[in-house]
Amino acid sequence: ASKQAYYEARDAGLYVQNAVVGGDHQVVTNRQGLSTIIDFTHPDAQPFWLDQLTRMWDMGIYAFMHDFGELTTEEMSFHSGDPIIVTHNEYARTYHKAAREAADSYEAAHPGVEIYFYGRAGMTGACAHTPGVFPGDESTSWDIGHGLASIIPAMLNLSLSGCYAFTTDIGGYLDLVTPRTSEELFIRWSQAAALTSIMRIHNSTGKGSIYPWTYAEEEGLESQYDSIGIFRRYAKLKSRLVSEVVDPWSKLAASNGTIGPVRPLVLMDNSPEAIAAEYQWLLGDNILVAPVITQGAEESPVYFPKGADWARVRVGENGEFIETGETYTGGSQANVIVTIDDIPLFVRK
Repeated sequence: ASKQAYYEARDAGLYVQNAVVGGDHQVVTNRQGLSTIIDFTHPDAQPFWLDQLTRMWDMGIYAFMHDFGELTTEEMSFHSGDPIIVTHNEYARTYHKAAREAADSYEAAHPGVEIYFYGRAGMTGACAHTPGVFPGDESTSWDIGHGLASIIPAMLNLSLSGCYAFTTDIGGYLDLVTPRTSEELFIRWSQAAALTSIMRIHNSTGKGSIYPWTYAEEEGLESQYDSIGIFRRYAKLKSRLVSEVVDPWSKLAASNGTIGPVRPLVLMDNSPEAIAAEYQWLLGDNILVAPVITQGAEESPVYFPKGADWARVRVGENGEFIETGETYTGGSQANVIVTIDDIPLFVRK
């Protein structure tokens, strides 16, 4: 089917052209293969893309990643005639727009079907076509610039831009220059992701994928923690929060432009301290999340937003919140003790 689609697009003249030597332009992908890309400024590209996605939807696959969208180079020529300085940034938007229009068309013809996709590349306006964005190929590390810590400022900035269905690769993805995801890193990443819109595992291309059971079952690895039990508790928490918090806030965001379920502290407290708390967020209005982003942390700094007192909770076996007896006053800061079992979580009193 993929070969048939390739020749169909080629014969219809749907590929981006090479402005220097003519013909279909080829780009080198991240897997070192050659690829041609669809020119979504061509009027016939939309029906072609609908046909491609329909093959997947007819099999019952309604959630997917709309990958890539950034492979534009200065040698490219587009059907629209626009210069590459315009089409470079515009390409990702028109690419996601094609998927959105295809999804709307399919849903209209198949009542009851709901299609979700998230994008990799984007620019201003892309979230009009999908609120789902992931922050790129994070490394399997604690690095503040490209590891676990890096996802949080990206998520909060995207949330303020209307991209309310953020998702991240639990455990990191790229391990070209970083070690394989450690058990501690996997646990901390899982705990953080459970308190975002979407909790999804997708990691480690070169050194092997990581799952909650990997450390206990894979030969040569030694499990230090109860990664299966911790992941199970947080997955149950996530399942509960979907109906209680994520869905209601997402529907509000989709219907009237409200900031979605992941909410920067500044929406509740515009103090300098709240603005500086770039590694915390509110899930809905009543849950304060302060994930552990430092390896081997025994305590973690937390700012408590003004306007409420906050009770610390841990996650129970069934994904429920259990109060620990610790309460903090809004507008204050504290270093709280942490163990591997839970990240700092608090509920509004």
